[in-house]
Amino acid sequence: MDDEETIRMLVAHVLREHGYAVPEAADSVSGLKVLRSKEKIDLLITDVGLPGGMNGRQMAEGDRAVRPCPDDAFYNRLRGSGSDL
Repeated sequence: MDDEETIRMLVAHVLREHGYAVPEAADSVSGLKVLRSKEKIDLLITDVGLPGGMNGRQMAEGDRAVRPCPDDAFYNRLRGSGSDL
């Protein structure tokens, strides 16, 4: 999950090349739809700062309450430093 399309596409592309099914979400609202679906999720990769009312960590905590806990990977891009990561 990431609101930055290029990062979301890059991460999804790399994972798909390794055989993973990758649902994508650009904000917490669409991310919650994915997490509430019946789709099997082995790994949740999310930006900490998501638009839509919840951050990535809150979404992961909510997901753990509903289904067996997938592994989580959080990241945050640094903005305003001259180069976004």
